[in-house]
Amino acid sequence: MATQVGKWEVVGKGNKRRANHDKKKEKPKINDSPKIDVASPVPQAETIYKAFEKHEKKLNKDNNLFNPYENKAEERHESDKGQDVKKPIKKKPVAAKPQKSDREQLAEAIKKLDIVLMKDILAKDEAAFPNNPSLWLKDLASYLHLQLQNVSQKDLVFEDMPSDYPFCLLKDDMKSFIIKILKNVPSTTLDLFFQYCMNEMVQELSRGHSAYGMQLMIQCTVKVCPNITVTRLEEYEEMLNGRKSRPREALAIMWALGQLPGNDLAQGLKVWTTIMMPMIYSKQLAKFSVNYLEKLMQNASTELKEGLMTSKDFFNVLALTLGSRSPLVSNHNLKRKMLSLYPKLKAISFSSQPKSSGRVYFPSLLRYLKCSNEISMEYLTEVLDCLTFCLENDPECFIIWVELYPTALVESSVLIYHVVDTWTTRSARVPKEKFRKAIKTFQVFHSEHEKGKQLPGFEDCVHACETAEQKFKQKSSCCSIKGFLKLILVIVLGVIAFDLYKHKGYEGSKTAYFAKQYKIEDGALRVYGNVKNGFNKGNSWVQKNYPAYYSQFREYMDPAAEYAKDKLVIAGNYVAEQTKPARKYLNKKIPEILEKFEEEVPKYWAKIRGFFIHYWNIYWPIVHHYLVILQDLFLKYVPPFVNKVCEMASSLGNRIYDLAPDFFSSVAVSLDNLWQSIAEKIPKVVAVVKEYAVIAMNMMINLANHAITWIQNLANSPEAEEVVTKQATSKSVPK
Repeated sequence: MATQVGKWEVVGKGNKRRANHDKKKEKPKINDSPKIDVASPVPQAETIYKAFEKHEKKLNKDNNLFNPYENKAEERHESDKGQDVKKPIKKKPVAAKPQKSDREQLAEAIKKLDIVLMKDILAKDEAAFPNNPSLWLKDLASYLHLQLQNVSQKDLVFEDMPSDYPFCLLKDDMKSFIIKILKNVPSTTLDLFFQYCMNEMVQELSRGHSAYGMQLMIQCTVKVCPNITVTRLEEYEEMLNGRKSRPREALAIMWALGQLPGNDLAQGLKVWTTIMMPMIYSKQLAKFSVNYLEKLMQNASTELKEGLMTSKDFFNVLALTLGSRSPLVSNHNLKRKMLSLYPKLKAISFSSQPKSSGRVYFPSLLRYLKCSNEISMEYLTEVLDCLTFCLENDPECFIIWVELYPTALVESSVLIYHVVDTWTTRSARVPKEKFRKAIKTFQVFHSEHEKGKQLPGFEDCVHACETAEQKFKQKSSCCSIKGFLKLILVIVLGVIAFDLYKHKGYEGSKTAYFAKQYKIEDGALRVYGNVKNGFNKGNSWVQKNYPAYYSQFREYMDPAAEYAKDKLVIAGNYVAEQTKPARKYLNKKIPEILEKFEEEVPKYWAKIRGFFIHYWNIYWPIVHHYLVILQDLFLKYVPPFVNKVCEMASSLGNRIYDLAPDFFSSVAVSLDNLWQSIAEKIPKVVAVVKEYAVIAMNMMINLANHAITWIQNLANSPEAEEVVTKQATSKSVPK
């Protein structure tokens, strides 16, 4: 590039250096220019909106709500107030306070309720609307709802809490105030107010708000009128069915309808069978339904009344508890609870119609046996037990069975086999005569239709009836082999005893005469002599040969035992060395397992204790009733019977002794002599046994020593060394 001097310059880094040099020359000129001071911004004046911001901050602090933008706004406002501050002031982070649980917040909010304000609201409503009590109640409910609306609500059914929660959190004066108002309201107005509370509760929950206020008013209303939930169950059932897909709202409705007196089993079962039992098919609602039934059975009275459950309800419970398609199959905890509650529900169902329960349930239960191959064994056994219960308690069931037999052959064969198989256990109380008559009627039907077209299940019924006939014959026949042999033995012993008593001993009796005539006595004496001779020979052989054999045994076994002991010590050390890592691992893990065991055992013990108390409360009243009956029977019949038997035994003994006093005296003397001789010979026998034991031990030790020396000599022989060398050379030669 050409310059003013007339020389060429290269455009590049040199120009940059020159430009920087020119800028440095211009800087003093800029610094010497006049300066203008800019005033700092004027702080903003507070407006009416600041008052709202302060009010919101105060509410947030009262409710313990965390606002992430609050600190930033305050910092920005303070930076605006400062005029000459250039660097922001660093604040230390403040630790967040632990947030309280929903129940703690609810308890605090309920404590803050003002009864004076509620009375003022009621007084104003009464003055403005004197003939409209419904409006008074709605205003009170709105006040409670607004005061408790800011408390979050996650648990809608208050699980693991008392049944009257959250009503129990109210102060006594507030409880009495609300209940007094509700008692002075007509029943129609109370019913409409209950519907209003239900609808408002559902609407607030659908908006995502809490509904504590409406739930409190629902509980207060039920306290005043316990039947209010049962009067319109159909409407509430429609409301619940329309909200199955919304679990929060559905749970709230179920909770509200379950707020009944704890000891009223009739209303509780009506609500459960109508409202809650169908909800078991919904996974999110099944838990509350089963838990409600469990609490109802625990708190309800044990007196069973008529009309508590219908047959339809019982069959639904049976299908839920034992059916293979039950929704509880995948939930073992809920199924276990239903299995524990089923016996009580069964007793309630059958006791609801005590006189005609059999004829009501029998036809429907018999139909279940048609698909006996498809249902589970547990379900089938329970259906058969229910059928036998109907046969036991209602004789009309046999008539119904005979009428249904031509159209229920498959079902009847299964029932007949069950009764025959459990003849002495579960079916022991079935009237046997009526059952036999029914079997004969069935056999007549078989003979009439044997040549025609056979119906399905006909052959099974024929075989079942034949099996039942064989059972009848076995029970009616008294001439079994065992019974016959026992009878003969008793007769023979009785005859011998009478013969000995009559002839005052064995010598002059006919028993001795026949024993001698038929050589029974000689044979017995011969057998006794042979046994005695054999015992004497064995004893003499042992005394003669035992010491020699024992010494030889010790001679061979002692070295072998010592050698085996050394090898066992070596093997033990080897095993200990090899198992050292495993033992170290066990020493590390076993304390952890024990610690976990100590932690888990109390939990399971609490569950077992709960199950025990539950079943004790169910079955102990029944067992106690029968125990009292048995005690009365025992006190009534057993003492007189025992006294009579003692009198008869004493009189019989006196008469027998009077018949032959010399004989019995001699028997007593001989027994005394026998005992004395046994007592004298026992020390001698013990000494002989001890001596033989010592000799046997010595012989075994000697034999072990001889065996060890023989093994050692055999191992050290030259022939054994040649065999070992040959084996070693054969292994070293490659193939």
